Amino acid sequence: NIHFAVSHHFTPHHSRQPSIHLSHAPTTTTNPTWTYFTTRRKMSHNVLIRLFLCLFSIFLLFQWGELFVGALEAQLLSSLSTRQELQNLKGNASHDENEGCNGSSTLPDSRRAFMRRNRDRRANIEANALSVVFTVGNNDRGQLGTGNQIYSRFPQEIPATGAMKSKQIALASGGGSYSMFLDQENHVYAVGDNDAGQLGDSSNILREIPVSVPSQGTMFTVPIYRISSGYYHSLFLDIDGVPYSTGYSNYGQTCLGHKKNINVPQKIEIEDVFILDIAAGVQHSLLVSSSGEVYGCGDNRAFQLGSTEFESTTVPRKIPPSGDMFGKDIVMASAGYFHSLFLDRDGQVYATGSGNNGRLGNGTSDSTELPIAIPPSGDMHGKMIQQVLACSSFSLFLDQDGAVYGVGSNRFGQLGLGDEDSRNLPIRIAALDGVTIDFLACGWDYSLFLDVEGNIWGSGRNDMGTLGIMYPAKTLVLVPVKTMRNITNMAAGTGHTMFIGRRPCEPGQFLYHGTECIGCPEGAFCVAERSYYPPLPCPDSHWSKEGATLQEHCKRELCPMGSICMNAHMEYCPNKTWRHTDQDMCVPCASHVACSAGVQLACEGSLYCQGGGSCSECSLCAKDHYVVDRAGSTSCRECPSSYTCPGDGTAVREENIKEIILALAMLMLPIAFGVVAVSMACIICVCGCMFTVSMIYRARRMVKRNSALTSQLLEGFERDVELDQLDADVNRAKVIIRKSLLEIEYNELKMKEKIGMGGSETVVFLAEWNNMEVAVKVYSVRRLTGTNNFDDFEREMSIMGALRHPRLVNFYGTVLVYPRLAIVMEYCPNGTLSDLICESTRAGKILERAFVVRLLREICEGMIFLHNKGVIHRDLKSENVLLAADNSVRIADFGLARHIEKMEEVTHMTGAIGTHLFTAPEVANREMYDEKCDVYSFSMMAYQLCTGQLNPFGEDMPPLRAQALSSQDPAFRPDLKKIIDREQFANLSDLVKRCWDHDPVQRPSFEEILDELKAKEVAQNSLKTDVV
Repeated sequence: NIHFAVSHHFTPHHSRQPSIHLSHAPTTTTNPTWTYFTTRRKMSHNVLIRLFLCLFSIFLLFQWGELFVGALEAQLLSSLSTRQELQNLKGNASHDENEGCNGSSTLPDSRRAFMRRNRDRRANIEANALSVVFTVGNNDRGQLGTGNQIYSRFPQEIPATGAMKSKQIALASGGGSYSMFLDQENHVYAVGDNDAGQLGDSSNILREIPVSVPSQGTMFTVPIYRISSGYYHSLFLDIDGVPYSTGYSNYGQTCLGHKKNINVPQKIEIEDVFILDIAAGVQHSLLVSSSGEVYGCGDNRAFQLGSTEFESTTVPRKIPPSGDMFGKDIVMASAGYFHSLFLDRDGQVYATGSGNNGRLGNGTSDSTELPIAIPPSGDMHGKMIQQVLACSSFSLFLDQDGAVYGVGSNRFGQLGLGDEDSRNLPIRIAALDGVTIDFLACGWDYSLFLDVEGNIWGSGRNDMGTLGIMYPAKTLVLVPVKTMRNITNMAAGTGHTMFIGRRPCEPGQFLYHGTECIGCPEGAFCVAERSYYPPLPCPDSHWSKEGATLQEHCKRELCPMGSICMNAHMEYCPNKTWRHTDQDMCVPCASHVACSAGVQLACEGSLYCQGGGSCSECSLCAKDHYVVDRAGSTSCRECPSSYTCPGDGTAVREENIKEIILALAMLMLPIAFGVVAVSMACIICVCGCMFTVSMIYRARRMVKRNSALTSQLLEGFERDVELDQLDADVNRAKVIIRKSLLEIEYNELKMKEKIGMGGSETVVFLAEWNNMEVAVKVYSVRRLTGTNNFDDFEREMSIMGALRHPRLVNFYGTVLVYPRLAIVMEYCPNGTLSDLICESTRAGKILERAFVVRLLREICEGMIFLHNKGVIHRDLKSENVLLAADNSVRIADFGLARHIEKMEEVTHMTGAIGTHLFTAPEVANREMYDEKCDVYSFSMMAYQLCTGQLNPFGEDMPPLRAQALSSQDPAFRPDLKKIIDREQFANLSDLVKRCWDHDPVQRPSFEEILDELKAKEVAQNSLKTDVV
């Protein structure tokens, strides 16, 4: 019997390195090599015995070698499968669950029990060959691993394709928009967003099917026992305590000594340190060593690394042993978005970083620069904590008795306390009383709890089904509810969740209302991989027996004759109709045939059917009678002359040619006279009608001609008066338009509806031209009479006709037909930027950060093009920014734009133009201005998009007064705090402030704004509102 134990030896540097010791049981076993040499000395004179003993020793050597290699393989597999055991290694951990270096416990009972349950959880997965991975929630980057980018409200299995095919997954980890998995053989797989290389597959390609990690690099073939996913970067830990990282590194969060993104895992260099635990946050990483020390790297602007010595670091730096954490032996760390949590061996919790919403649990919302101990008061007083979890803006704690405590933001009910109020001291989740929780996980704004029986409990935001709740589909869950069962492990990303466990139901069953498995009903089929989904209906006209598991079990012939089978519902055909198996609809019954329950049955003998009912309604006709069927009603009549009625309901005519001819002649004679009389009457009526119509038509035509002549005379007189005024302008426009071949005939346009109003009393219509929808901007004749008033029309026409760019509204041509002058341009069906802001505000929604940054970036692209062409818009505002069908930007309304052929002309531009809220101070003060006045207008639009507030100065501030104050007082500007409070837009506040600077020279150009937006978009994409 060979036993192996993993232990650590103290080195002069007090670092601990693992080693493998070989011992034998029983200890009296004789060494075969020693026996061989002893025998050789005793039998030195016997050659045959020497040869025999030599061969026997070689045989034993091979046998012992095989045993030794097999034992090493068994120990390696044991180490890989019980990877959580390495977290217990503090001092001499060869007896991590029983006794330490000096015979005393190295870890508290609660901590050892928690790790033992983690090993049991993985052992359950390994022992159950049916364990599968379910994913649910957001799938915009393919993070669910289902081969598409369609989000799912129901938990669905990852298809058995790709690198994870036939693999037994033990652990999962969720990142920003990607997922990572670890199988029983300690191989890593990843799927989802890969823009920054966070998947580590040596590419930056988005993956919808899991791929193997890594295919190369320093982590190649290294057995991994722990994974941790950040927002855009990933951490790995092998069985030798060596950490690796890959992905985004703008603050050095990969701990590799630089800020370059990498797409292949690289080894993190920490000399003589054995790492036991890793934690990846949004932009920082934490490493826990076997000696109880914590190392951190990445962003430290919120002091989430527990140090005041640096803002960020690209290499692992030890958290200074100061504050409440001085001299403490840390066994666990958790990295949140802007805060960190630590747990020592005595079950005490420490926190550092941002305290917004009270997430640090210290009774306030203040941030801390050094780790502080969470006060042992309130519900957590005297409790031994065994797991800590730092989430987006809240924190969760699990004690040794399986009770859960929450603190921080509770806007979506993620703390499970039955309300939406935030807390700054840990509160026990009373709804979980009586349930022993074994493991915690959290997403952006929801929480998950796994109990010891394998049930999932969830609370918080569930609009994408991230909690696994199927019935009913709730958006907010304020109190934890049971959602899934037979689960052994779980993980959560920002908006998606992964569950590892067994299918809840047997094949041919489905989970009814998430509570019990029942048999698949008739007319439907239940796929084994979709146990959490409702039954799928058979195709139309098909039916299935109860317990069907495949669509192939639905067959046309199983739909009963006389019934219609559609959408898992079967109905009998109505009375007097029937259906055959090869038909898909009910048809009327044939004459003298009964239809009962949709089946056509012929009556026997002389029976006849009354109203198409069942054969029980059929009656027997007496002899010398026959059946008559008129208008669906049947009856017996006496057999007429010249007919024979045998008594079976029929009448057979006797052969008599003369009687037939005479009968026909007598029948045709009155018919002929009737036809002639009716024809004569019709001819007389038609002639009278034609004469009357002719007289009426002549009279009406004469009246209409006289009326038209009078109207033309009056209209000509009025048109002459107006045309005298319009001649100069219209002739001038026709010359311009015809030279550019952009004139459109008015009759080519098919006006549909009015869609808006513009400046200079213009009206915008939706019209159809050349088989496409266009917008027609019609100018008022009264405003266009005279040379000066024609400038708006000429300016907009000339600018739109000369400029072509994807971010500008396309110009198609101009209409020059009295009494309308109009511009025909591209139709943008999604309205204006102002409409978008109003709709989101009314719906109580906040625009996604990535969407807002894209809109601002596209506006910059359009304005860069205009300025490069020497054009200043001068009226840039949210009402003049349109949204195309794909929500891309189109800048419109060039009525106030100014084309500058020479930059010296800028000195002459001093007129007050534009809209009050968007007008730059130099324009309002009638001072010299240039293209920087458009930058000021851009800042107001950016403020509107970030805050959802149409009037940046407040709804109570009149626009004219706001313009007057802002043009005179450089400090009078909108409140930047409203942008900073919306955490996902906080880093845009400095850019907005520089854009509305009172001095135009200090404002950035649109090229500089575009470069900065691109940088910020990569740095913080889609940050939520409750993140600092």
